Amino acid sequence: MSSNIYNKNRNRIRTIVLVIIGVVAFVVSITMNIIGMRNALNKERDLSGMAGFSTRKNDSSSLSNSNNKASKDKKNEEIEEKDILINALPLVNLNNNLWDRVKAGFAGFEVNEAGNAIFDDGYIMYCNGKYVNSIVFDLTYEKEVMGHIRVGTDLKTIEKKLGTPTFKTKYYLGYKTREVYVFFHKDEIAVYSNRKMSNENLEELLASYTNNIDNISRSRFLANLRKDYEDFIIELDEEKDEVTAVSLARKVVIKLDSLGTIETEVYNGYDKVDDNNDNILYKTNKEDLIEIVENERIRGK
Repeated sequence: MSSNIYNKNRNRIRTIVLVIIGVVAFVVSITMNIIGMRNALNKERDLSGMAGFSTRKNDSSSLSNSNNKASKDKKNEEIEEKDILINALPLVNLNNNLWDRVKAGFAGFEVNEAGNAIFDDGYIMYCNGKYVNSIVFDLTYEKEVMGHIRVGTDLKTIEKKLGTPTFKTKYYLGYKTREVYVFFHKDEIAVYSNRKMSNENLEELLASYTNNIDNISRSRFLANLRKDYEDFIIELDEEKDEVTAVSLARKVVIKLDSLGTIETEVYNGYDKVDDNNDNILYKTNKEDLIEIVENERIRGK
């Protein structure tokens, strides 16, 4: 009899164990399905962002015609800044040192006769004093420059990898990132800084000169600009006795005629301290100053 009880208990235990195993298997199956669905969703997200930049769309930077720029109205809208990895070591050094060539370690490199360009194997840096305005990589630079892309990569391949460009012509694809502007050509890659700069003190100087608050002469204004704002490129037209001061970092152009009359032209991306500042005579240009400079560089080649 005790044997029968033992057998019954063993059968009952076996049944319970089988039920528990069945329940566990059911729970595991549901869990695996949930994990599989979650992985599939994550994979979709990863694929959409694998080019290394923000995947949010911005209609204002889309260009349907490869030979034409976006309309002026769209250019005045905020341009989305993409994320594209910087690969080239010279560019990394510049970007980490606020485009100061001395701090970046380029002080002893070969310089052209005018003193505004530095040469090295595979690239040229165009300078304004100690600051670098742009760096251009040519076909002899065989390493990756940005976004794991090398000089000479087909433009269609670049657009497929990086997505819709900020600027597009038949000559290049241009992308505005949070750190730089990069223009991919068929035989070179040109990069400009996109560092952010405060304009509060500059606007105080502009307001003071425009309204003759401190009786500042044209020469004194230019001296202050040279001393306190090294990012400006200042050029004198001796024939007309006109001065043009350009800051690519600030996206602003300041012009003074022979009589000292000032005109301040701000471009897309200029950080105004006060939109309602009537003490400064602003002329607003909806285009991007860096794009204009790059187009001029191409025409001058």
